Order: sequence, then C-alpha cells, then structure tokens
Amino acid sequence: MTAWYTNYNSNSHSTSMNTNDWGSAESGYKIPDHELGKFEYADLCKLAHRSRDVYGKGKYINQWLRLKLSSNEEPELWINGDRFMTVNKDNFATVHMDTKQIWNNSGSYVIALNRWVPFTIERHRAGIYRIVHHLDIYKHLEKTLDKDRYYWREISAFVRQSQIVCNGLKYNLLTGELLNPNKDHEPQKCVENTDKRKLWRRKIIAFKKQLRTRARLGLVDSTLDKLKNIDKDKFLNMVETHAKLLGKYDSQISDSIYGIRMDKNNNDNIIDLIDTDWNTPESIEFLAKHIDENAMPFEIFIPICLALKSIHWHRHWRGEEYNDIDKDIDYFFSKLSIHLRRHYGVIEKEATVETEHSLYNFNRSRGHYRSLPIDIKQVYNTFKGVLDDSKNIK
Repeated sequence: MTAWYTNYNSNSHSTSMNTNDWGSAESGYKIPDHELGKFEYADLCKLAHRSRDVYGKGKYINQWLRLKLSSNEEPELWINGDRFMTVNKDNFATVHMDTKQIWNNSGSYVIALNRWVPFTIERHRAGIYRIVHHLDIYKHLEKTLDKDRYYWREISAFVRQSQIVCNGLKYNLLTGELLNPNKDHEPQKCVENTDKRKLWRRKIIAFKKQLRTRARLGLVDSTLDKLKNIDKDKFLNMVETHAKLLGKYDSQISDSIYGIRMDKNNNDNIIDLIDTDWNTPESIEFLAKHIDENAMPFEIFIPICLALKSIHWHRHWRGEEYNDIDKDIDYFFSKLSIHLRRHYGVIEKEATVETEHSLYNFNRSRGHYRSLPIDIKQVYNTFKGVLDDSKNIK
C-alpha cells in the first residue's frame, strides 16, 4: 500500500510521512525512526551518554527538548524544564504530566513534539489535550485510507477520541499500546437548572436587545466620543480624589497618575487607560442588578461602552478587520455567560474542566504600568465629576 499523508498539526516546514515505512497488518507493523532516532530504551541510553552531564543537565536535543538519565538509569525527556516522559528497561514509556501542564506550554507539545518522538498531542478544546501513539494513528489510517479523503481531518477526529493526557499513563513502545487507559479525566459538562436557565435567558435576551438598539442608533459611539474629549488633568484629579475618599488610594494609582501627568508626549487617550475589573462578585452583581431591571442608565452603560471599545481594539490588534459592533456585543456576553449563570444559580454542578472565560479583553490597559484601576460603580461618577452632568452625561 503506497500512500502519503501530512502530519495534521505540524507547520508548513514539516514533511509528509510515507505510510510504507510502517508496514502493514499482513506483514507486521514497525515503527520508523523519528528525529530523536529509535525511540527505545537502549538507543535512548546511548544518546543520553553522549552528554557530558548524563544525570544532571543531560543532552540538549534542541532549545526546548532535553534527554537525561535518572538515578535508576531510565531515560527522561524534559520539555522546557518539565519532565514529560520516562522509558524503562522493558520499553514502557510513562507520562509525567497532566493536561493542565500541557495547556500552560502547549506550543512545543502540539506543534513540534510529533517530529521527535512517536507520539502526537492535540488540543481538543480549552484545557483538554489528548495523546496517541503514532502506530495507533497508522492502524486507524490503514483501515480508512481513501484517496478521496482529507487524511488530516480523519486523523484529527481519531485523536480527539483518544486518551486525555494525565500523569501515569504507560505505553508499550514496541506495540504502541496504551497499557492503562484512564477515563477519570474526561470532561463533563455543567449541570444546569432548567427553570432558572429559562428565566436567565429571558432577562439576558431583553437586556442584550436594548444594548443592540442603542448601538445601532449610534449611542455607543457618541458616548465614547464625549468621553474622549474630557480634560485629562481634571479627570486625573477626580480619580485621585475618589480613590482617597473611598480609601483605595495606593502606590499603583499614585504612580500611574504621576506618570501620566509627567509624560507630556503620551498620546494615549485617557479612556484607554481605565482598568475596570469585571471579574469580581461586585461587578457581576452590579451588572445583574441592571439586567434584572432591564435598565441601562449611564452608570452601567458607560462601563459597557468602554468594554466594547477595548474588545474591538483587541480584535483589530489580532488582525480581524471589521466594524461590526454586534460581534463585539456577542463576545461581551459570551465571556460573561459563565459568571452570570453562576450568579443566577443556573449551574447546579460545575463542569469538571475549566473553561477559558478570562475577561482581560474588557480592559485595554490591563497590566499596563499606567493603568487606572477604577471600580465599576465609580466609572460614571468619575466622568460625571469632570463633565457638566446636565449637558453632557444624563
């Protein structure tokens, strides 16, 4: 059987793999060498002994991959400073990582690892990474091989049904067999209260509809235009005054205000430096109060406008060229969904796998050394103290 397929998760510099190298069910399977060489105990030991410090730093294969021997003479693969896999004398490989550790440093594992060792790791969803031996991939490919099919899609679908990366997995390197399958880490969806979900959906749809109407009437843009034209010095004075009155004046606010005042060449608009933390119980409760009332006064409308502006900036920064505020509104509520569902008691049982619901995109200045932390309840009051309320902000 002569066929070729390209590794589905590799980059443009990777080459295709000739499936003839793997043998067949009739003639017997064999595992070709990868870029690390023959991935078996004796060969790995020989390679490790080519290092000057066999049991310490080991042999650096490349910038992120290192091979060394443990105190009991077992080859160890270290990736970016973390122990990934060991191989014993029986040619059994043991994984020493879980899916969260892969998540924190996924690039090397997902993109490059399959070129060096006979294992492939693929991201299934946020926080979930699956691992499979290449011989299992080939056996599956041999059964489904069809010249009219896109093989990388077939392989990807197969890997996403394979084992989730978890500590203690053991593979037979001679056969590719997983010796101890573990289903304990399979993701479980959250359990929701149906009645409370219906109530929450009814409220959020009405509130979102009101925001979309305002956006289509141009009220989001006109409000942001007014805020951009405020006097920077007056605004900084107001931030400083409010922080002192509320007992929240600290070195961060002091340093930020001083830096902005001293840097006369800084062209950042003051509204881009506002850092409102949406990921707090107080912020979620404040938003939920207005959702319950289906009301959108400026005390909540202004923080939402600033969040939408930041979301749009992040999308543009990533190269997404469009001006569709409806997409920004959808993103805003999708990121807040898990927070609001928890607030309204919709979730009876949490999902077993953490989802990505970071709200950092709501603040363009998050992490900036000149960001101005302002509580969500004080955003409107701060602007109100600078502008003439009866003429500019109602």
